[in-house]
Amino acid sequence: MQIQRFSDVLSTLQETISNDIKGSLCNSAGIVNFPEHHYDWVRPGIILYGSAPVIDKSAHELDLQPAMDFSAQIIALQTVQADNAIGYGSRWTAQKDTRTALVSVGYGDGYPRVISMKPMSLL
Repeated sequence: MQIQRFSDVLSTLQETISNDIKGSLCNSAGIVNFPEHHYDWVRPGIILYGSAPVIDKSAHELDLQPAMDFSAQIIALQTVQADNAIGYGSRWTAQKDTRTALVSVGYGDGYPRVISMKPMSLL
């Protein structure tokens, strides 16, 4: 019903205002599920990361691959004592003595401060 309504409104706008009016309906899941409704633009989101936007098909089945890689080097290792805070704005506090790694990327490199990183274990 949403697709039909969108199509009807787009057609009405093109007929009554200007044929130059363009339409964009499909996000990542729409790109996969509704190729006949791509209109003038699509808005890929999660598929740019190489992840499947639908539950019935895997990224491999859809031949999806990440559009880019993001990597950085570990430049220092240290132990953060329990109850000490680190990170931008001291937003993470060690619950116990914790071995940490300093990674060579940050605010000065264009990495947004609003992105929160949860501590992860090295395998």
